[in-house]
Amino acid sequence: MSQIRLYVTTDEAGAGRVLDALSELLGEEPYALATMEIDEKACIWEASVYLEAEEEDALRQVFDSALEIFDAGERPDVEKEIIPDVDWIAKSLEGLKPVRAGRFLVHGAHDREDRRAGDIALQIEAGQAFGTGHHGTTAGCLEMIDTVLKAETPRNALDLGTGTGVLAMAVRKLRPIPVLATD
Repeated sequence: MSQIRLYVTTDEAGAGRVLDALSELLGEEPYALATMEIDEKACIWEASVYLEAEEEDALRQVFDSALEIFDAGERPDVEKEIIPDVDWIAKSLEGLKPVRAGRFLVHGAHDREDRRAGDIALQIEAGQAFGTGHHGTTAGCLEMIDTVLKAETPRNALDLGTGTGVLAMAVRKLRPIPVLATD
């Protein structure tokens, strides 16, 4: 199913008025409405409604009704943008590369092929949780774990504020000791 955006270009006040009129006309209908500043210096704004392509005719009529708030000479034209179908998960993973920290390689399933001999692989699927190794604190802790466990022999470990659990997993991969991970 393809999606489209119907929108008008106007000034900030006009975009707000269009948004209010669309909100009133659509009531509780499940459409995404938005205003967006396009050019700050020129005070150009857009007011938009996002919809499925097959709903265009019905929503265009609603949009036209919302534009009755403008005088005849000031009424902006309704424009249409076709929203491309995008696999947003794949798109977000494009920029999420594996992280090397000491001997550890933190990666998602999509980057398994980046593992090298000697790597201690930690597979973490990207999400909102802290701990994919991309934050300097996580990478630094992984490097420190590697360094400390080469020199010390702890009997247990604690990962406090664990997020994904990547630090707990790193310790466990290097030492068969009890590890408590808690958030």
